[in-house]
Parts: sequence; structure tokens; C-alpha cells
Amino acid sequence: MKRSSLIGCFASALLVGCPGPGPGSSTACDPGSLMDKAQLCPDRLSFGFRQEFNSATFIGQGEQARESLYVRSGGLEDLNIESVNFTHDPAFEVCDLATSATKCKGSDGKLVEFVVSMDFPDGGMEPPATVRGNEHFFVQVLFTPKLPKLYNWTLTVKSNAQNHPPADAGCGDDWCFLFSGCGVSPDGGSSCYPRDAGR
Repeated sequence: MKRSSLIGCFASALLVGCPGPGPGSSTACDPGSLMDKAQLCPDRLSFGFRQEFNSATFIGQGEQARESLYVRSGGLEDLNIESVNFTHDPAFEVCDLATSATKCKGSDGKLVEFVVSMDFPDGGMEPPATVRGNEHFFVQVLFTPKLPKLYNWTLTVKSNAQNHPPADAGCGDDWCFLFSGCGVSPDGGSSCYPRDAGR
């Protein structure tokens, strides 16, 4: 699966999606050096909310699963984050805590399925933002499923980064990150992967 291949891209000590060597012996996103141009260096590309441990998130009990994306600026040139966008199935909601804090609860008074919060070096919570060399920013996501199903959505970061994600990520020149959460009933009556039931 694409998600599995993306997770495997980070098996080495170097961060994912980095092109060939830069000046001298430096490599893009090498933790020990900075390239001349702006570089976006994430710690990973996909997030499973415990699915990687053959687990899931119960619905209807106020349980929340949490994932965090860590992104380092790997260049001497400032990394300018222009926008962060979400693409998802309209059957559920993704809410940016900074811009829609009052809308992060549905009509039932409970949190929507995904709540996103961002933390930039200047203390800001939303782009545009500037991240200088070796500085970093975080994106934290809370997952509160409401139905027994598989939820998939994509977070896309538009920036001036000169390095790009792997071609099979399907993002073009922008960096995108895949989020997939599995909601299950407390009685265990359903599975996001029916073929795995009973194993």
C-alpha cells in the first residue's frame, strides 16, 4: 500500500524526500548540516493513529488518538510556510483550531473528527510563517471518530522548499502528509479491515 511504502521511506537515518548531495558532503535534510536553499525536513510522511500497532480508536467514549508532525527547516535560507490545506471526505470534518476554534465542536457538542493545531517558532498558530535554519514547527492532530469506519485525509504544506516529497506521494512539488484513522465500536463488532477479522 502507498501508506506502507511511505512509512518505509523513513527507515534510514536521513529524513524522507531528500534529493541528491548538496555542496561538499552535505545532503538535504542531514541533521548535521544546512543546505544553502530552503529545505522542508519532516520526521515522517504518514500517520496511522495506532493502526501500525494493529490498534484502533473507540468511538462514543470520548477517546482521542493523537499524532504529531515535526518539521525542521534544513536550509540557511528561511523556510517560508505559505499555507496548510486539508483534503478529506465531506462525510467528516477537519478543523483548524487557530482559525475555527468555535467550530471545532459539532452540533452534538463534541469535537469534530479531526482537530488540527499548529505551533510555529514565532508563537503563531497558523501560516504564513517563517522558520529559520534548524528551527522547527509542529502540527498536532486529535482524532475522535464518530463512526466505525476508516478515515483518510491529506494535509498539504505549500512553501518555498527546494526539496520535494517522493514521487509516489502524489503531491507534486508541495509536501503532503497522509492521515488515516480507524474508528471501531466499543463492542468490537466491526473492523476497518474486514479481511483481518478473526485473525
